[in-house]
Parts: sequence; structure tokens; C-alpha cells
Amino acid sequence: MKDFFGFLNALPLSILMWVLLLLLYATGNVDKVTRSGWFFIVDMKEAGWFFRVFFKQRNFLCLGFGNVVLVNDTDFSRKSRLIDHEICHCRQCFLWGILFPFLYFLESVRIYFFDTDVHPYYDNIFEIRARVAAGQPLVIPKSMWKVDRWFFF
Repeated sequence: MKDFFGFLNALPLSILMWVLLLLLYATGNVDKVTRSGWFFIVDMKEAGWFFRVFFKQRNFLCLGFGNVVLVNDTDFSRKSRLIDHEICHCRQCFLWGILFPFLYFLESVRIYFFDTDVHPYYDNIFEIRARVAAGQPLVIPKSMWKVDRWFFF
């Protein structure tokens, strides 16, 4: 019952992702779509424009929003953890609904301007919780940070 109401809460975000998914499918960017409970797992084709623009150029491996997870990694052990990480973000969408993208962004802005010794992405509370859910390392050393702390651009 909790997942059902969470799904309803995240429905506007999910609809945006479904529209994107239809566009990606129509333009040949999708390899396959599977379902895991309330979530759609979409394997992206590496040859597609979406992969090149939104994954390769930005160094993304996975993206979760609404109830859709976009994946481009073929390493099975890493892919499984990435999907768990992004499903946690989808569950955050279930909890916060349409507010989630704004809260995520505001948390990064808060860190960037007011907590300059940590990273706005790696130390974002939503990212930390997703790493916990996926069994990934909690602390990302400064040696692994990008030169610029601002990750959106």
C-alpha cells in the first residue's frame, strides 16, 4: 500500500520519464526495458544520441527519476549496485513527489555555498542515502572529486 501511494505521489515525475522513454524508444536509443516491482529498468544503447549527450559527456552510469531507471553499464556486479542506488532515488521520488528534484538541487546549492569543504554531489544527503541502499562507499575522498565542485555544468 505504501508503494502504491508513493507511486501516485511520484506520478508527475514518472510521466515525464515515460514520455522521455517513448522518445528514446522511438529513436532507437533503448536496448531493452525490464520491470522490477514498481520500477522500469531501461538499458540504453551506447550508440544512441542520448547515451552520448547525457551519459558519456557527463560521465553518468545510471539515472533514476520517477519510477524509471536509465542504465548504460554492462559490468553486471557494478550495474546491480547502480540500479539499487537509482531505485533508492526513485523511492525518494515516491516519498517527496514533485518536490524531490528541487530538494535535491537545494541541498547541493546549500553544500556548495555554505559547506565548502565537502562536495555538493558526493555529500548530498540524497546521494549518501542512495549509496547506503546500494552498499556503496559512503566517503568519497577528495582525490576522486572533479576539479570543480559544481557538478551540474
